Amino acid sequence: MTSPSPPHQISIFLEEYKEVGANLRQYGNMRFAQLTLFVAVTGGLLAANFSKDIGLSACQKLAVAFFGLLISMAFWVMEERSTDWWNRYYKRAEQIELELGMHQYLHRKNRSILSATFAVRAVFAVVVMAWFGLLIAGISGLVCHA
Repeated sequence: MTSPSPPHQISIFLEEYKEVGANLRQYGNMRFAQLTLFVAVTGGLLAANFSKDIGLSACQKLAVAFFGLLISMAFWVMEERSTDWWNRYYKRAEQIELELGMHQYLHRKNRSILSATFAVRAVFAVVVMAWFGLLIAGISGLVCHA
């Protein structure tokens, strides 16, 4: 443990601690807002791709699959960046707690494979593979029917 901070530094640390907490909430909320939007966009693209009512041609389905793959990868990158920023703020909160003698973030449970981050990564991986599979199937269907 470090030596106690002077009183004027304590007030600075407390102010920063409040900002770090607000940033943690903001990035946590942003992750789930992005995931919600991703699910809605993916659902819409899948519905368009498989709907009999819309009746997309093979080339149009290929374009939807390509767009779905791009969108999935873009959302995955945004998720990773949000997670990275969240982790940075979490580490800063731990540093400030050491200075202030607080323990809200310092005793975080060790991460395991059963984490929200792992679950979201698995969802993105499965969706990216599905779009990639549809893309390959669409290309091979066009080549075989040409």
